[in-house]
Amino acid sequence: MRIFIYIFLILLGKQLAVERIFEYNGGMELGDPTATTREPRSRLDEALDHFDAALTDLISTFENGALDQLSAEEKVAVWQRFETIRNRQPLIDHQLIAAAEASDLPREYCSSTMIQFLVRVLQLSPGDAACRVHAAAAVGSRTSMLGATLDPVLPTLAQLQRDGVVSAEKVQIVERAMHKLARPDLEPQAVETAERLLAEQAVILAPPELRRFAHAVVNAADPDGPDPVDDQLQQDRRYLELKQRRDGMWHLAGRLSNTVGAQLNAILDPLTKPRTTAIQDDDGSIVDIPDQRP
Repeated sequence: MRIFIYIFLILLGKQLAVERIFEYNGGMELGDPTATTREPRSRLDEALDHFDAALTDLISTFENGALDQLSAEEKVAVWQRFETIRNRQPLIDHQLIAAAEASDLPREYCSSTMIQFLVRVLQLSPGDAACRVHAAAAVGSRTSMLGATLDPVLPTLAQLQRDGVVSAEKVQIVERAMHKLARPDLEPQAVETAERLLAEQAVILAPPELRRFAHAVVNAADPDGPDPVDDQLQQDRRYLELKQRRDGMWHLAGRLSNTVGAQLNAILDPLTKPRTTAIQDDDGSIVDIPDQRP
């Protein structure tokens, strides 16, 4: 009984600590509820005020019929200009993430990773949070251990984003492709060529075409692919899940080791091919009976 009481007190203490760290205000918002009203106003506060006011004015301008008198070409031009502005907004995310990592901000909010921190504080999906963190690592500015400013990992792509000519989705596609090539056993010249080609085409191609092009570039730069996973790691990663759905169908999912997968494929592959049976008719002709399997 004492053990259960002790565990309960530990859990209660952790809960109180988390609530204190997160500082929930009346609107269930995290952080400092007085951040927008503190005095004196910092330069960052004033910049955010100006941005907020300008965005509010822009929305009001659009809602009051600013597009009504524009021609089709002028509307497209306005749309493209606004998209350029939208494409530059992730630059702010990169700085915020870099500052949070430098000050170990996630730990102050009981988060073990930056992704978990963004999910909690900004209520993002894990996928969206991961994309922002990976983009910041690839095209955001870096700082050395001595405090010197370093170029981004993908400097060409970073400049394109700063110019607003590539969207966050395109940055994600290129970053994922280059991440697959971030291995020391690859030729540096091949990796540099891949980055240059992807950056050039990111300005021209739409995301679906850029994704296919990135796949082709990765295959060309690394035709052999990554080294195969060793047997022990394959054993650790294997799993198989079979469960019945509410509609009566069965759902099968899993990950098999190389050996088991090859054996299963050897068994199933012949069963999936059409099978015909030939019989001899009374007149001596051969008649093929089609596969009657369901």
